[in-house]
Amino acid sequence: MCVTCVVHAQGAAPKTATTSEVRQQLEALLPSARVDDSDLQRALNPASWTACRSLSVEWRGPTAPDPGDVNDGNLKFLAELRCREPYDVRASARIGGGGLVTIATDREGALLWWKQMPDIRRVQPALFPSTGDERVDLEDRRLHAEGIRVSFSRFNIEIPGDRRIARVLIYEATRKESARSPILLGSIVVPVP
Repeated sequence: MCVTCVVHAQGAAPKTATTSEVRQQLEALLPSARVDDSDLQRALNPASWTACRSLSVEWRGPTAPDPGDVNDGNLKFLAELRCREPYDVRASARIGGGGLVTIATDREGALLWWKQMPDIRRVQPALFPSTGDERVDLEDRRLHAEGIRVSFSRFNIEIPGDRRIARVLIYEATRKESARSPILLGSIVVPVP
């Protein structure tokens, strides 16, 4: 099953958060991440002329997750495309509440940028008109709300044009208390511009 998603950072400006709040959120997601305060500020408030890179990516994974596994499939770099205008490469001010988080690091693993994105592993079927049968309508609403997990997805990620970015990783945005570490969907090496 193929699902095509486009993940880009257009829309309303994110709610402002203090650097310490963002640092706490990132450290909760990735306890071993090295985070520099100047990189945090640069990611949250990039210069208006900051360039953008759009990476076309493919994710393949199982249709049912393994609860004991720390990885959930893998990512594959397909191509680099032009960013859609207008683009917004600000990092997310809040992380959590569902979905996924894209993390960009340098060659040594220092965190440079992050963005919350929709969960590309799920598709939401159309919500059909009410049939009058309460049981059928309830199941239809449940499927629409929960979505269906797929095993294949192609999507785009828009990242800043920062030449230091060497790797992009995608993690689950919420960390389950029972899990020892965040679940990684995969990572790709970003080609040198």
